Amino acid sequence: AAPHRRLQTGDIDVELGRFERAVHSAESQLQELEQRASQDGLQQVQTLLGAHAALLRDKALFSATKERISQQRQNAEWALQDTLRSLKQLFDRVDGDYFKERRSDLDTVGDRLLRNLTGDLEDPLVELPEDAVVVAYDLSPADVVALARSSARAFVTESGGPTSHTAILARALGVPCVLEV
Repeated sequence: AAPHRRLQTGDIDVELGRFERAVHSAESQLQELEQRASQDGLQQVQTLLGAHAALLRDKALFSATKERISQQRQNAEWALQDTLRSLKQLFDRVDGDYFKERRSDLDTVGDRLLRNLTGDLEDPLVELPEDAVVVAYDLSPADVVALARSSARAFVTESGGPTSHTAILARALGVPCVLEV
């Protein structure tokens, strides 16, 4: 769980700086993943990672989080979580696979930012046992790429569907999967 702290006036600029650094780090991380996808000829992955990078600076996420930090005096993690919760509620009110995918993109970007803020940069998919089958609630497109490079045999997720980014990438990379079980 991310920390929730009410800021003193003098701490607001520090938290704004922390959030800016987390966004900048996420941009660098996504750019590195995009370069790897380009080298591997994975155009769909490149496009998706580019969309995630654009989302980082989207006004609804970036500016809204900064406003919560400065106006509501929330620490960066708390402000980000509240912003993400509000945006997800908007997506949940609209039916359709397109909006489900946008919500999934938001989850992926939000998770990356929270890991950058808390310093939890360890990727659990890096050291999988040989022939592992990964079972998860959801996997991001970057996770699917990591699984394709690992010794994992397949993955199963509770969310997603045949038209999800995760399913499309898994097919493109030849990673067997079962989604929305």
